[in-house]
Amino acid sequence: MMFFAAQRINPALPIKLVLPIILCLALLLGCVERQEDAEPPAPEQTLGEPLRVCPSRALIIVPPEVEGQWQAVSIAIYDRDTGREEVYTAQIGEEFSFGDNGLSLEVRTFIPHFIMNGLVMTSASNRAENPGTQIAIRDRGEEIYCGWLFSLYPEAHAYEHPRYVFNLVDFFPSEESDLN
Repeated sequence: MMFFAAQRINPALPIKLVLPIILCLALLLGCVERQEDAEPPAPEQTLGEPLRVCPSRALIIVPPEVEGQWQAVSIAIYDRDTGREEVYTAQIGEEFSFGDNGLSLEVRTFIPHFIMNGLVMTSASNRAENPGTQIAIRDRGEEIYCGWLFSLYPEAHAYEHPRYVFNLVDFFPSEESDLN
């Protein structure tokens, strides 16, 4: 017991420890951005916003061996309200109306062996290894979606329309195709 009683506490010691801790905390708090000072994200970066137009940064390259080799695709459109599914066959470049509320779908391009390298989308071959079609959906003429449908991966980049579900179900070679 005498050992503890004989020790003396140096009064300057707590100040030597507390001062560096206070300085570190002050530096850390000064570097942290206050929430109300933070700039809100731009509207186009907000999660959950629908994509209104096709990304202009992406480059779609249809290789010469694929160009003109495919003429049409079939897209199944399931109506959640009625529980019915209709399959539409459209030429590449064609637009068709569906439903009863002013909606239309345009088939923009078809890539049989879809691959993506950075911002370049192309076809690795003319074989239907990963078929994908780029579509645009319009509501009374206004484009509300532009993106891709994939037959092997229907959930990939699937458009979440409140009423309709879209799936690429078939694709047809052209008359001039080497695939016939």
